[in-house]
Amino acid sequence: MWAKVCLVGPKGVGKSTMASKFDKNAFSKLLKGTAISNFNMVIGNYKIDLQIWDTCGEDRFRCMGPIFYKAARAAMCMFDIASKQSFLDLQAWVVSVQQNANDECIFVLLGNKKDLADDRAVTEKEALKYAESIGATYFEICATTGEGVNEVFQHIATSLLHQNDCYNSYHAKLAITSSGIGFCGYTEGRKSKKKLKSDKIPSCFPCLLLG
Repeated sequence: MWAKVCLVGPKGVGKSTMASKFDKNAFSKLLKGTAISNFNMVIGNYKIDLQIWDTCGEDRFRCMGPIFYKAARAAMCMFDIASKQSFLDLQAWVVSVQQNANDECIFVLLGNKKDLADDRAVTEKEALKYAESIGATYFEICATTGEGVNEVFQHIATSLLHQNDCYNSYHAKLAITSSGIGFCGYTEGRKSKKKLKSDKIPSCFPCLLLG
């Protein structure tokens, strides 16, 4: 399975550090203001290829949302836990993704620079409240050391597999009945994203990081 994942947030919060942590190759500059890296993993019998689109945090690039976020299956939205302003600025980026990505886009809120917790300017409670408001799962990470980053990618990959399984099951149900709406927790629109996130994702699959 291949999936496009957008990494968004204000300038200086650590997006490029995170994206490059697991891709030692030089970024491929495909679009002005965007860098592409790859993260591969295996869950059960499935190989997951995540293509990370690291968008420049400068405000002037936000207007290019329709290009950056088109066909994105997931969005990682990052702020610096030691900077309240970065948390506030991030919200405009999230709105841009919501307006341009598909309705089933999986949202993940990332509080970076966990190593600076003593200088925290955004409480975990604040972050969790905002994450809930946008239907996202919240993680605190340290992009410099890589702490918590594997868990983020694993969450996205398992969520994509779960979402894909529900989608396929839903359409299989429609093939034999005309009243399959809502089967396997799938409904049209952004509400289905929250529904999928509330479901428990099986954790019995072994996870192998490839790169």
